[in-house]
Amino acid sequence: VINDADADILLVHYDDDTNTVSLGGTRNAVSVTVHRSTLNANPVETFLLKLAALSNLDFAALRRWNVAATGVAALVETKRCNSPDGIYAKGQMTLTSQNAIGAGYCLHSQTEVWLPQQNSFGERTGLSMPDLVDCGSKCVDSANPGVEPAAFERNLLLTDLGGHIAATVAAFTDESVTSTAESDFWASKALDTDLQALTDIGIDPDTLDTGSVVALSQAQFTGLARVPEGLTYAVTCTANGTGPGTIVDIDSSFGGDQLEDIALITNCTVNFGADAAVEGSLVVTTRVANSATLTAESGARAGDPSNGCAPGSKTYIMSASDMSVPADFTGSNIAFMVDADVNVAAASSSGTLTHNGTSIHATGDVQIAAQHQFNPCNEEPSGLMPKLRVIRHVAPANVS
Repeated sequence: VINDADADILLVHYDDDTNTVSLGGTRNAVSVTVHRSTLNANPVETFLLKLAALSNLDFAALRRWNVAATGVAALVETKRCNSPDGIYAKGQMTLTSQNAIGAGYCLHSQTEVWLPQQNSFGERTGLSMPDLVDCGSKCVDSANPGVEPAAFERNLLLTDLGGHIAATVAAFTDESVTSTAESDFWASKALDTDLQALTDIGIDPDTLDTGSVVALSQAQFTGLARVPEGLTYAVTCTANGTGPGTIVDIDSSFGGDQLEDIALITNCTVNFGADAAVEGSLVVTTRVANSATLTAESGARAGDPSNGCAPGSKTYIMSASDMSVPADFTGSNIAFMVDADVNVAAASSSGTLTHNGTSIHATGDVQIAAQHQFNPCNEEPSGLMPKLRVIRHVAPANVS
């Protein structure tokens, strides 16, 4: 059915906004034209038209037809689910009972989503996996109310989180790398007016501007009286092994238990103490270990303290190894990107803990304990968020 492979099979650019294809731009689609024609010695034979051809001079035209059809498959972002409003895992996702999924929020696993029962799903929620058979008997409303209209089969091409984290580190620490994600992050923030804490450890404040990189050792960072806003802190720990020299403890032992409007890029394990809070910030740990390198104690808080969706309070936390945190740390208006497993504990009180605009992206498994309510903030994904892509058949307006 291929006549000329060079002409019939093309890598093209598909524009989802205009529903058109072109030979310019990023090649994100494949256009294939197939033929049944006399040139291929496979024209479509007719039956009734042969009878009509008996009284028609153009007998050959009615006996055999030359036909061609073009199809386009494109790699595009999914429209049903939103990157900042969902939990997405390549490994298995497990939700224990008594969790509530609010309208417009999505759950997806490229392996399987396992729900015991008594989890509720609101309108326009999404629960997807490649094969719903893996949901067993739990994707029915009698087990988990509202799950039947929410459940669907989907293959999502999830972002390589290891590469995503590495690109983020480069964007924030390497002056030769330009990134709209980095510039957009700093656009709403300003350099702190009080930089005395940096002066005290020998950093010249006159060399600093919003987003400037301040390279510190683990001892220097944890020795700060406070952490001034509007800067990128590149904090270095002992590369291997364990012990105090490999951990940044964000707690009341130093003045930096409140992190706001900063970027912290480190190869240290990061632990948030009971009185720690992080808001409007980016925290990245690149440490690779067999145990969790992103942890928090009960009482630590991340994201918008008002439980709202204010853009300036949006917080991003990335980890190259496992994350294990209590429920209240995964507050609102926060995105976690973990190139490993994620474990979120149950709510510490008897009530349900509400999260607004909280998302989790994981390469490994995700375990969510009971009594969480997940609601969307319905915000547009920033450049710091992974993209959710699918391969789908499209019908471009300029392809006949």
